Amino acid sequence: MQPSLWQPPVELSAQEEQIVKRIRKAKLFVFLRQHRHELLDEAFQQELASLYRPAERGQPPVPPAMLALALILEAYTGVSDDEVIEATVMDRRWQLVLDCVDTDEAPFSKGTLVAFRRRDGKVAVCWWMGTSAMCCMIWIQVSSVRWASRQPMSRKPVSRKPSVKNNSRLTQRV
Repeated sequence: MQPSLWQPPVELSAQEEQIVKRIRKAKLFVFLRQHRHELLDEAFQQELASLYRPAERGQPPVPPAMLALALILEAYTGVSDDEVIEATVMDRRWQLVLDCVDTDEAPFSKGTLVAFRRRDGKVAVCWWMGTSAMCCMIWIQVSSVRWASRQPMSRKPVSRKPSVKNNSRLTQRV
């Protein structure tokens, strides 16, 4: 079966507004919730759906747009796949973004998340929000994911050679 388009509500519910007010530091959650309908428009969702082969049997797949958001949040928070599943049930910020507020069950399994990541092809997600000067670029390389966001980039190249100060032990051998 081909996955269906994910069409969560655009407007915040009263409950979601309360959650948004309580989020102090992790503003990406708020950004993704408020702009997910723009970021994951129909064209992009069709591109994600093209990663799936047509099948006549089986359960309908979880909307790939939801899984893409989960992978973005996983990279942002630096959690494991198991913790993603836990967060979808326990963390209201994750629920806010994934449209599953107050759920008792995870909207997808760990296996579904892993299978989505392993799909053939690459998906590049690049967003620019000019009003808040927020640029969020995350590459989801579906065949083998390597998250640049997990390894902070340093401004100076790291030298592997010992410095002059530290190599005094090397030159003073008896």
